[in-house]
Amino acid sequence: FINKPQDPSRNLRILQHYFNNGGNDVRNMYYAGLEYFNHNDLPNSIKYLTEYVGKSGWDDEKAMAFIKLVEIAERQGLPQQVLHYALELIKLKPDWFESYYAACKAYYYLAKWPQCAMYGQFAVKCPPTDTLLFVNEAERFYIHQYLNVALNNIGDLPGALASTQAGLIGLPGHPQLLNNQRQYQNILGI
Repeated sequence: FINKPQDPSRNLRILQHYFNNGGNDVRNMYYAGLEYFNHNDLPNSIKYLTEYVGKSGWDDEKAMAFIKLVEIAERQGLPQQVLHYALELIKLKPDWFESYYAACKAYYYLAKWPQCAMYGQFAVKCPPTDTLLFVNEAERFYIHQYLNVALNNIGDLPGALASTQAGLIGLPGHPQLLNNQRQYQNILGI
């Protein structure tokens, strides 16, 4: 084996060359969107992912593109865009945990606690996501960072405590969840 230095821009350059020379394959739009994201070029990532979701015929990968668009909008601090992409994701995949998790986060950022709690509770009741593509199962624990706060804000302290405990199963030692758990226990006298 020849030990060549790695080139982190190689895939992006290949895709740029492809599109600059008239390429228009839909799946390559998805890959271009991901590569631009990996290089922190969010405008081009949005451009290619948005074009991809408008043309793709594979709903699972289209859903993954919406999940990436949610992540981009989060990174940009645009909660209305997070909500827009989350609602598109729900329309596309109404049985996916990831759809409701995205909406839960959007309403959290907007401080709309009843909606945040509702979508969070929908999410945690979803069965495992049925797809051949990779989904991050740890998100089923991370959702409780948002859900416990929403439940607390709507006055459901027992539910908020249960949410922190559910999150700590997969994220033992998580400082926010541990802190909130202690606060809820103190308020409830447990």
